[in-house]
Formats: sequence, C-alpha cells, structure tokens
Amino acid sequence: MTESWLLLDELAIRSAAGNPDGRIPLKLPKAVAVEELADPKGKLFESLATAAEVTGRHRRRFSPEAARHRVAEIFDPGMLRQLASFQFAEDQVKEFFRTNFSAISGQAHEATLGLSEQRNRSQR
Repeated sequence: MTESWLLLDELAIRSAAGNPDGRIPLKLPKAVAVEELADPKGKLFESLATAAEVTGRHRRRFSPEAARHRVAEIFDPGMLRQLASFQFAEDQVKEFFRTNFSAISGQAHEATLGLSEQRNRSQR
C-alpha cells in the first residue's frame, strides 16, 4: 500500500528522481484509483524513471529503488487525506482518543484540583 500512497505526490516523485522541474507527463492515477492498482511498485518505478528524464547509459545507472526511498522521505503526508480509507482511519483514531482519553484528562484535572485544595487546607 505504501507505494500506492507515494503515487499521490507528483512533486516528491519528480524531486526524488532528480528533476523537480520536469515537464514530461507521469500519467499518475487519480487519488480514488490509487489503492486499486495491481502493481503500485511497478507504477512508482516507471514514474520515477519517466520523471528522471534520463536516457541510455544514465538510465541504466538510475536506481528507482533508491529514488523510492527518497520519495518516502519527502512525501507530504497531507496528501493521504485525499483517500477515503485514510479519512476513515483518521476519524477512527480521533474518536478513539476523544472517547478514551478525554475522560482520563478530565479525571487528571479533577485530581489536580483535589491536590490543590488539600495543599491550601494544609497551609492554613
């Protein structure tokens, strides 16, 4: 799934390929179709080679594997919000923390207030 997600960030692909200002169309899939690709790794490697715009001997020296790691380093995680599956997962995580930790923070706050009151009484 990671390779399919990386296909969302064209600028990261071009930058990782060493050609951030490239103009050759990469024919990247739309966000709604990116998770359905049969071979996202192959598509990513193809896109990196296209973005690099290298030919001949330079093309043989180009390492899509190294470039893939670079894409992952510079990928904008905000791009994932285009995906319904990511939005769903993000909402689930937020709800989990809201449900399970808001009560704890409220209890901690009450405990802190209780300690403050005890200190105030003991200082009198």
